[in-house]
Order: sequence, then C-alpha cells, then structure tokens
Amino acid sequence: MLRAPSPSMLRLLWTVVENIQPNLISGLSDVQLIRQVLHELQRLVCLAPEESHILSEYLGDRTMLIRDLTEG
Repeated sequence: MLRAPSPSMLRLLWTVVENIQPNLISGLSDVQLIRQVLHELQRLVCLAPEESHILSEYLGDRTMLIRDLTEG
C-alpha cells in the first residue's frame, strides 16, 4: 500500500497545478498531464522514485479535478 503525500508536498503540488497554463493542459492526455505536473514539481524539489510514484497515483485519481480547476 502506498503512503499518502505529506501535507507540505500536497500544498506544493497544488500550487504547481494552479500555475500551469490552462491552454497547455487542455491538449494533454491524462498520462501527459500527470507527467507535466510532476515535471514542473521536480523543477522545484528533488523527488525520490517512491515519492514520484505516490504523487503519480495521487494525480491519476484527480485528473478531472485538475482540468476543472484550471479551466475555471
């Protein structure tokens, strides 16, 4: 079973999501969207492979929410 992301990592992750350009997200598949968010996050912090996997799973369950928030 995977651990949950830490509260500080979640805050940073959602800050990254808020700062991604909506026109970029609209053209991405869900897999590409997750990769893009992780790429932007990794520009700010160094992620261990396990953290990256945990965040990928977390984002995968929330792609519709991410799209809704960025379109809003």
